[in-house]
Amino acid sequence: MHYDLPYCWQVFNGRAWDNLPKMEDIERAFSDPKIDRYQLLIDFQAMKSGSQPVRRLTTPSSVTQPPEYVLTTEWCWYWKNESGTWTEYGQLNTENMSAKIQSSDLETIYLSDPSGTIPFTAGNQTYIIDCRGMHQVLYIKSAKCTCSLKLK
Repeated sequence: MHYDLPYCWQVFNGRAWDNLPKMEDIERAFSDPKIDRYQLLIDFQAMKSGSQPVRRLTTPSSVTQPPEYVLTTEWCWYWKNESGTWTEYGQLNTENMSAKIQSSDLETIYLSDPSGTIPFTAGNQTYIIDCRGMHQVLYIKSAKCTCSLKLK
């Protein structure tokens, strides 16, 4: 990818991919787990603008490159609780509990099997992340919450 930013937002016009304006604003919105749409009518979940496909070209994931390689994208994994609060995996949530797994661990496992599942614990509970559907399930109760993959 040859561009002056480590990412490039494009929309498909039916024949070719066109660069979108205000890429830094789009990226800022995309990186916030509380935002799932952008004012240009970009749906980050469906990756569409209206009916047109949208894509984000990017540098390689930071977990796939040596530490000295600086042109990487550091992905952050978040989960949303029942009250709508987003918390990054491995960080303390509103109940002062944290998952025993970090974003970088999740990213490494996800890249090896994007349609797999990832078990982990938080407190005394066991959870499973369904990578295909981006859902976290409480193993015993099968309570489901939404997961999100964002940037640092």
